[in-house]
Amino acid sequence: MRLAGFLGRSIVDRSGRDLGAIHDVRLVKDGPAIGSFGASYRVHSLIAGSPSIGVRLGLHHDELKGPWPLKAIFRRVHAGIVTVPWNEVRSIEEEVVRVGHALPDEGKLDTDRVGGALLDAGLQLLDRQVIDVDGRMAGKVDDLELEFSGEPHAPPRVAAILLGPGALASRIG
Repeated sequence: MRLAGFLGRSIVDRSGRDLGAIHDVRLVKDGPAIGSFGASYRVHSLIAGSPSIGVRLGLHHDELKGPWPLKAIFRRVHAGIVTVPWNEVRSIEEEVVRVGHALPDEGKLDTDRVGGALLDAGLQLLDRQVIDVDGRMAGKVDDLELEFSGEPHAPPRVAAILLGPGALASRIG
């Protein structure tokens, strides 16, 4: 499955309440080692809520420094943003992800509790420049390929970084 396949899907909790659309997928770097890269990334949680451009700009993170008027406005807008830990995901369907329950998103990337580097894939990876081993620009990250291990309730891990028009086309339709 691709990261773009998660973004925009609705999240519904066990009582049938719509929690909003998935804005981002939070990854943690604590998976199996990949050559000299080190530990691979796996899905840690889903970030969801009502649509907001502020989430795409990363303004829901408390540690982000920026214009205080924008931070104040978006703090109110982001009051409904939730984090769904991967272990709460019950099923992934065509248009919706069903979950047990969600937690209010504090906006902080707390690496102490998870034991690995955390990042929001949509915000911190998509559309970023890729540099090859010779220091040349190789393209931009257009999508991520997520791979399920087959174990029940195990989070998917990032299997590949996708570049080029074929990967970008799935994001823009």
